[in-house]
Amino acid sequence: MPSFIDKTGAQQQVTLSADIFRAAHDSNLTVRQYINNKYPTCSETETFVQMCTSEQLFFKKSDAFGVNSTPLRVVLDPPADREAANTTRENPVQSRILFPPALMSMVEDTLAVDRMSATNAFDQLVAITTTVASARTEQPVISYSGKDGPQDKRAQQISQLSEPANTMLITASEVTRTIPTFSVGLSISDEAMKYATIDMVALSLARQKEVEMFALAGEAVMAMLNGDSDTGQSALVQVNADTFDSTIAANGVLTDLAWLKWLYSSMLTRRIDWVIVDSLATALAVQNRSGKNTVQTDDPNSPRIETLFSVAYPQIAANVKMFIAPTEWSMTANTIMGIQSNSAIAKLVNSSASYQASERWAMRKGEGMRFDFGQSFYRLFDSAFSVMSLTNT
Repeated sequence: MPSFIDKTGAQQQVTLSADIFRAAHDSNLTVRQYINNKYPTCSETETFVQMCTSEQLFFKKSDAFGVNSTPLRVVLDPPADREAANTTRENPVQSRILFPPALMSMVEDTLAVDRMSATNAFDQLVAITTTVASARTEQPVISYSGKDGPQDKRAQQISQLSEPANTMLITASEVTRTIPTFSVGLSISDEAMKYATIDMVALSLARQKEVEMFALAGEAVMAMLNGDSDTGQSALVQVNADTFDSTIAANGVLTDLAWLKWLYSSMLTRRIDWVIVDSLATALAVQNRSGKNTVQTDDPNSPRIETLFSVAYPQIAANVKMFIAPTEWSMTANTIMGIQSNSAIAKLVNSSASYQASERWAMRKGEGMRFDFGQSFYRLFDSAFSVMSLTNT
């Protein structure tokens, strides 16, 4: 039975049931957070870790304390004295309750290492993340009475006690989005169960999830750029760099004039502060664009009569951040997708996917389990995007 030191310093024992997955979900917490909040401790070691230790769930080898990472057979095929406790649904083997959230916590800790730099960088582009407890959700639709948005329908002057004219409508149920659920399955043979340890499994799951998250981010970029019928997105309109500067005579070439004109275009609807480029070659084309101001020919010792100025409007972003898409994402060559990051990309997360799989596994006897996660990305406002191609017209 899991035990811990409570806030008074006394040792307490608790019996956990599979209902803890539902309770944690309803509280919008992970199981680990839920246990720590429900059972406060005065120890420097959090309650959840104390409970895992009391159930012989050691996730890392420690020479200082003389313990090895726990073999999976201790969890999947517990000793007879612990198996005897698994007599009812309300009182299953406690290690099976703690194992899924503990393993997922270790997976998340492993993913924190900088092996997901591309995925983490992409997450910085997300303007809003919405977590829902369902695989389907209704997207509120915001519309303006003016055909070109708020600039085409200004606020109206009104008299006392009169109703204002509607310039913006917010409606629901016009766009229903489905959040796909992805599952990482784990099965283990009787022979491997004797030797496989929890830390090895956690590292394997972390690697698998790392690959999945990387691929999903790439698919999201391509869907937002080229359109996707499953998410109801059409392809973004592209403009060519040579339409901003007719002196551009070759593909893959950019001038400072074309770059600044592109950033300046449609300043009333969006202000680009991030760009996603297809490759290092396109990134270098931006960096080495001709006509860019330099100090190489300036003589700092030459006296002059001069006055400096700063641009107050339009406020083109002084430092545009660049994301170089990995080759595996197969982004179209010579493409620069610019976004206003605070209103461009939305992320949907299905919080119910993970806890349901863990709850079901905790109640069954078996040598397999699954970890589910659900998420999707879509364009929040199309006007927050602008795409420029370095392929000539």
